[in-house]
Amino acid sequence: MAKYDLREGQITALSTWTRLTTVGPETRNAIVVPAGMHSIKEIVGSFGSSVTTDSTGHLMGVRISGLKYGNYETLIGGQSNGVTVGNGGTSWVSKASKLITNLAVVPGAELWIEGCMVGGADSGTINCQVQLTFDAAEGEKRYSFIRWLTATVVDTKYAAINDATTATAYGIKIPSDAVRISSMVTAVGGILDQTAAGGTAHVRLEGGLPDGDFSITAGGGATLNTTAADSGGQFISDQVRTNVVVSPGAMLNVYVESTGVTWTDPYVGIAIEMACSMNGARMTYRTREGPVAAGDAWVLLATLGDLATPGPLTVPTGFNRIVQVIAGIGDSAPTAAIRNMTFVMKLTGINDGEALMNIGAVTGIVVGAAGCGTTTNGAMLYDVDMGVTPGNILSPYVAGALGVDTSAPEVSITYGFIA
Repeated sequence: MAKYDLREGQITALSTWTRLTTVGPETRNAIVVPAGMHSIKEIVGSFGSSVTTDSTGHLMGVRISGLKYGNYETLIGGQSNGVTVGNGGTSWVSKASKLITNLAVVPGAELWIEGCMVGGADSGTINCQVQLTFDAAEGEKRYSFIRWLTATVVDTKYAAINDATTATAYGIKIPSDAVRISSMVTAVGGILDQTAAGGTAHVRLEGGLPDGDFSITAGGGATLNTTAADSGGQFISDQVRTNVVVSPGAMLNVYVESTGVTWTDPYVGIAIEMACSMNGARMTYRTREGPVAAGDAWVLLATLGDLATPGPLTVPTGFNRIVQVIAGIGDSAPTAAIRNMTFVMKLTGINDGEALMNIGAVTGIVVGAAGCGTTTNGAMLYDVDMGVTPGNILSPYVAGALGVDTSAPEVSITYGFIA
């Protein structure tokens, strides 16, 4: 039978780990691992902001110390604030991040839970809550890394050299006993301060990956103001559980970038978990993105950020199924009108001929003469099962069901292949 515990607290300083020591009106301090419990199976995190100024935003990090094999840190999302009425407004989608893991703990040990505003600008006071689910089964040794950077100029690849609290200026040295990436959590946040801008964000991993380098969709966003003012939103971070094989001892380099029309200072990051044993078949990922400028018409996604012509989307050698689809949607040139567009994907080249899927929507509305329309979303994960043939070319098409809109929404889709 599982056991549950949580801690919450307020965070006021950027780039600083702050202990969460309360539960509602009670002060509890450390979590004591229950008797008979040997692993943490789930981490559930949520956060909200009491900011009172514009031009703020960040990613949200969580750290657990006192585990059997050292500390563990991850991301649970990102946010942007815009609070001046008629100048930007605030829009929140508050969804808790649920992360599946298998961290080894020692019964009776004290675990400290900490939160951190990662990167960004001051966001006032953040209320953060983290819940742990304990299990009697034995846990594992797992490593965790956070990397992030600001993707200031679109279609430009930036080396993500920062960890949660410092500018580390290095990539990730894959531990000598790590064999796979077991989890990836992407996050987007920052200052969305434009009149009409937005797009999608990506994280790229290069080096130490025997099945090839790849990009993964991190999310999308849009701002619409009559002046260069702030729009607010909270970005969803869906965990991608995976089996990406790594080369022990190699250097894994992390890069971030954004697409569309420059959306000021989006902070783009990833939390990578590595495990020391395999669990199932190996996986890898491939991504394509692009603007969908015409409503009710199929548009081929054929670009990838700074790679304007990345070539055909080819099924990697040795892989025969797609089991994950990760979609991000933003608006690269939102217009001053009500807009409401839903998106469908058509993937051709798979063994069954084609697949049609719903991948989300964008929406927004102008409030008064100086209002805003704002759309934010993160990396939304869909579990699928599509047979493919190694070496075949896949063609990802997207169509937007047009509402009232003359803009060019940006769509990014990542496909997760399994051997």
